[in-house]
Amino acid sequence: MLCDYGCEKEASNQFKNGKWCCSKNWNMCINVKRLKEPIQIYSVELCDYGCGVIAKFQFKNGKICCNKNIGGCKTTVDKSVKFHTGRKRPKNTGLKIREKKLGKVPWNKGVEPYNKNISLIEMYGKEKAKEIKEKRSKTVSKTMIEKGVKPFVNYKYLQGYFYSEKNGCELYYASSYELAFYRLLEKDMYTISYKKPNFSIEYARKDGVIHNYHPDVLVYDIVNGTMLYEIKPSYQLEDEINILKWEAAKKFCDQQNIFFIVLTEKNLKSYIKSIHKEFNLK
Repeated sequence: MLCDYGCEKEASNQFKNGKWCCSKNWNMCINVKRLKEPIQIYSVELCDYGCGVIAKFQFKNGKICCNKNIGGCKTTVDKSVKFHTGRKRPKNTGLKIREKKLGKVPWNKGVEPYNKNISLIEMYGKEKAKEIKEKRSKTVSKTMIEKGVKPFVNYKYLQGYFYSEKNGCELYYASSYELAFYRLLEKDMYTISYKKPNFSIEYARKDGVIHNYHPDVLVYDIVNGTMLYEIKPSYQLEDEINILKWEAAKKFCDQQNIFFIVLTEKNLKSYIKSIHKEFNLK
């Protein structure tokens, strides 16, 4: 069953009106998002909102604007700044707020404050903590498979999108090492295509909790066929968690006839140097 909203994806949810959709909310469908987006135009006319800049987009109401969103237009930004700056709260507002709160029980009464030093096992017990950890791992892996992006941002590493001419699309990279490897693959004559893996590999840690492991890059090569790559700094090669991940990955790859390879910065020296100069990284 395909999505009734025209995105040509497999439908997973049925609404009250009888229509089928690829997502829980019809607004999240890719085709609906495209229809909602403003149309890009090439004109000499100025923005209808009075900023004096040449219009680049046309909205559904027929008005043309210099920005995709009205909030990005200079006039709307200036209006909001003028509205908020210099405003003072009246004296009686504090009294009104207190009167409304009188007799009401605060939402956090009786709730213990969050303590980082207390573990999940101490809070919920072994079985409940195990369930919570496994649920977390599943939700993270689901977002990574669907969107190809990590749901959390680590500002220690260089992150962004790289446009691949071989694949004809943008690929997310979570570190400078991954970006260096993408650039290497673009120049490699034996590489047909490469992408972020759309699957996860389950592995168990010492506490018995099952986690999901996502390798970095899946490569299709003329000589070796399909290859799965993990890119890590050399000082992390002996980490216990990484060893458990890679053991599970090797077993998975042996079953699927895929080569599993772990790369370090030593394999990408020249590319990493150029990236560090380009982005002023240490």
